[in-house]
Amino acid sequence: MIKKLRVQNFRGLHDLAVENLRKVNLFAGQNNAGKTTLLEAIYLLLGRGNPKLALNVNAQRGITSVRYPPATMSDILWKPLFKDFSTTNQINISAQYDNSATIQLKIVLTDNRLADIQFNDIDQIPTAETAEPDKLEFTFTDENDDEFEGQISPTMDGTRVIRPDVETKPSTVFLASDKLNLREDAFRFGRLRARKQGHLIVEALKAIEPRLLSLEELSAGGGSMIWGDIGLDELLPLSAMGDGMARLVRLLLAVATASSGVVLVDEIENGLHYSVLPKVWEALEKAANVFNTQIFATTHSYECIAAAQSSLDKKNFYVHRLENIRGRIECITFFDNEIETALKHHMDVR
Repeated sequence: MIKKLRVQNFRGLHDLAVENLRKVNLFAGQNNAGKTTLLEAIYLLLGRGNPKLALNVNAQRGITSVRYPPATMSDILWKPLFKDFSTTNQINISAQYDNSATIQLKIVLTDNRLADIQFNDIDQIPTAETAEPDKLEFTFTDENDDEFEGQISPTMDGTRVIRPDVETKPSTVFLASDKLNLREDAFRFGRLRARKQGHLIVEALKAIEPRLLSLEELSAGGGSMIWGDIGLDELLPLSAMGDGMARLVRLLLAVATASSGVVLVDEIENGLHYSVLPKVWEALEKAANVFNTQIFATTHSYECIAAAQSSLDKKNFYVHRLENIRGRIECITFFDNEIETALKHHMDVR
């Protein structure tokens, strides 16, 4: 389990240290405080140097590659990853586990647009269309202090990726705030059933829908979906049972998929009515314990924090608030009874 994090020069974070992490970590704070950025940093780090993940985090923000000349693509794809768009300072992301092992990821942008030009090459000076594009280079240091390198660079047809030859562990699942993927959820549920663990999801869902008898993964209309049996003559698509059910299933399947790993959830309360949040937290904590999964989630909801405080084992849960202090984002952790005291006196923990 991750106990400490440090993020330097990544997006809006200059030098953020987060300590005292638990099995369930809920990050609060105002808009632009860096909550989503922190999840992205963890995602990149646990990707163990896989450069393709840089495209993934950009895509979740709507930053996608378009058909511009490759030499100009770094301004669109890579510079937004760096603090204040300054690529002179490398990105550093590191984590320490509870066994004191550490991992680290360094990301640098190699500027290939500067080159020595010989006089006899004067007619072949690179243009924006022909210049060698900048490369985003990744150096990952694992628990044994072994280094692995990867890189990604744009081409006229997309991107060229060189992945490091390193084992990808632990499993990591990143759930964006507003995205559902019924096929992906059905695939995850199918894998869980293959391990004879599908009943764990059903039991957790009964806290919200007591009529639920079973879940099935079925193909209909050209795609696979999850269907539920609530005692009617026919099965119901999970999506027809309400957004809350679909959201909770997605959360639980993410926890199960990332067994012995990490789940990252942006705006965890989305799609869930405040009245069911205590039961949701109870189900997630139970699943996290069963699958040994660590959870990092963000929220803007006072009710979400209060529900977590009232439902979770205090040894498993902390609230961390990201706050802009004198122009720099810092982390304030609320310990045990401090969370309850803050909520009782209506202190701003969001």
